[in-house]
Amino acid sequence: MVPKRVDASQKKIVEALRAAGCTVQSLAELGHGVPDLLVSAPVRTRQAFYRATQETMLYLLEVKSPKGKLTPDEIAWHNSWLGPVYIVRSVGHALTACGIDVERIDPMARHVAQTTPDVPDYRGRRKTPVRG
Repeated sequence: MVPKRVDASQKKIVEALRAAGCTVQSLAELGHGVPDLLVSAPVRTRQAFYRATQETMLYLLEVKSPKGKLTPDEIAWHNSWLGPVYIVRSVGHALTACGIDVERIDPMARHVAQTTPDVPDYRGRRKTPVRG
């Protein structure tokens, strides 16, 4: 199978994630339904004696245009994966999916992310299989 094309918004999403302190690896060239981006996002935690340390969480992001739909390969891959895969349609979606406080970066980003239809539940894996 030929690797899929990269959505137009992916470059802006990658730039915003990196500006927020994330490490981003594109997986788009793998094709076969594999999500577009692997993101390592910083998580601030407190250990003993309140010493701040830096930990990270990994996120798989599928970048879609505002009206973009999943391909059959993407649906199959997402349903076979045991962890969450976040479908993001904008910079605000991507930042929110990775647990980044978007209000610090852009006060309107959270409003846009919450009012846009088809925003996945960013708290975990979908309860029902993904449909195209």
